[in-house]
Amino acid sequence: MGRAMVAAAPRSELLSATKLWLGSRYDTFIMVSLKQSLWDGARWTHLTREHMIRTARFLHDRLVKKLGRRLTRHGGMWPFVVFYHDHAGKRLHLHIMAECPSFLTPEQFERIFRDAAKSLDWIHREIDFRPIKDGATSCGTVVEYCLRGGDGLDNMIFEASYPA
Repeated sequence: MGRAMVAAAPRSELLSATKLWLGSRYDTFIMVSLKQSLWDGARWTHLTREHMIRTARFLHDRLVKKLGRRLTRHGGMWPFVVFYHDHAGKRLHLHIMAECPSFLTPEQFERIFRDAAKSLDWIHREIDFRPIKDGATSCGTVVEYCLRGGDGLDNMIFEASYPA
């Protein structure tokens, strides 16, 4: 579907199609706050969409390395979808929907995630984990939450997402 067709689709159709496309394989919802600027010794560099894309990719790559080959065995990809939000007056942050690997407990996955994230330049100290389960925090509800606001599907960082 082209970008013009996506823009022309009613919001309800867009949400339904996105929920269907993403599926219900995700069981973890993660909010990662980002630093708004970095000092490189000579000047301030402000956070851009490109920095968010690279940070999300680096984070995914570090997690895959830390979790090992069991994660992507048999040619599969590990489900990991990234959205960004830039609310007025709030720190830019990423929302990540991921699948906790079957060989880890949610607590082990959280510890590994935090360890992988802590040394990335643009990641701020605030990281919040929430389970995705049936009911109020179902996968569809989380997708709606991530797509809220005027930007909708533009909030999804396709370049750093690996849908199920």
